[in-house]
Amino acid sequence: MKIKNLKTFLLVFASICFFACSDDDNNTPEIGPVDLSNIETIIVNEGNYEKNNAMISGITKDKKVITDLYGKANKGYKIGDSAQSVAIINGKIYVALSRTKEVVVLDKDFKYIKSIKSEHFMGPQYIVQTSNKEAAVSDLYNGKIVFIDTEEDEILGDFTLEGNGKQLLNVNNKHLYVAKDNYIDIISIADKNLVKTLPLPVTSNSKLVLDKNGYVWALCCKYEDGWTTIEKEGNAYLAKINPNNLDDIQKIELDNSLYPQKFAARLETNKAKDKLYMTLWSNPSFKSLKDYQIVDGGKLGIFSLPINATEGLSSESEPLFWTKDMAKTNEKNPVEQLYNFAVTKDETIYICDAKDNAQNGALYEYSKDGKRINTFALTISPQYILFVNE
Repeated sequence: MKIKNLKTFLLVFASICFFACSDDDNNTPEIGPVDLSNIETIIVNEGNYEKNNAMISGITKDKKVITDLYGKANKGYKIGDSAQSVAIINGKIYVALSRTKEVVVLDKDFKYIKSIKSEHFMGPQYIVQTSNKEAAVSDLYNGKIVFIDTEEDEILGDFTLEGNGKQLLNVNNKHLYVAKDNYIDIISIADKNLVKTLPLPVTSNSKLVLDKNGYVWALCCKYEDGWTTIEKEGNAYLAKINPNNLDDIQKIELDNSLYPQKFAARLETNKAKDKLYMTLWSNPSFKSLKDYQIVDGGKLGIFSLPINATEGLSSESEPLFWTKDMAKTNEKNPVEQLYNFAVTKDETIYICDAKDNAQNGALYEYSKDGKRINTFALTISPQYILFVNE
């Protein structure tokens, strides 16, 4: 009897030691119950396709990382496969997951409410609120904009595009701007009709952004279709759209040596909405790798322009800082793979580094002169940044 009790004691003791050691090895600090009031930034980690390892991470107001907000609030369960973006609407959190073809709805404590699934979804990508009771979701594969009732979290219907919609922008609760490969479709939010199509080739998944004067900006560059064609046709440019007169579009040209990367271009604005920030390659060269091409030379930097600029960037223009120099093959580049970036309220730069999309990535915080201020350890393919209170 004593031996049996001793064995039981030893097993319990060993289990306690094991879990204690496991917690010590975990780089994510244990923080009590988590809700939006404690989170400053949400980062979507896409994960690997068909691996069901997408995660939603958070950075607290005191700059601590919570690696898996969903798992922490839901007994360790996984949120789904291939997370694309996140939105906060009326106190609820909406996460688009392309591989599992759903939008997952969470409460302010990141606890699961429901999953919105429908034949309307083939690869939901971005979510934007369009009214107090509705939101729109773009889809990477089926060319539909799906409208959701955000009170009941049910599908209301869809609007079919010619081509696949990507980034969305709600302008004055009147029009929904939908970025596509070679056009911007403008949809009436009230009656869900197409108002106008603008022949502007928005690059990759770069955002449409609104400045403080109400103008819409897009980073544009014409590329041939397909994975194997990466050379651009003509110069890239910034398009400035007057939402009150859709025929009033100004184009601010960029030098021919500057490339928005075909599959990874990014455009952002600061909190004051008086400056534009964008990623551009300077004098890149390319090489083929299987059935697509990758950048083989040149430098990648984060450039900035004020919204009142009348001239674009020249070949002599310098970025705020370079994030990668392909010529320095024997040196560690500051960022291995810039997957996305955002400008904080303090005008520091957050950069998502996906590395090789197989190992865990990171979020870096840089000053505008390129000094790294913070490093936040994340999971696989961090790719979307949302500032909670902006």
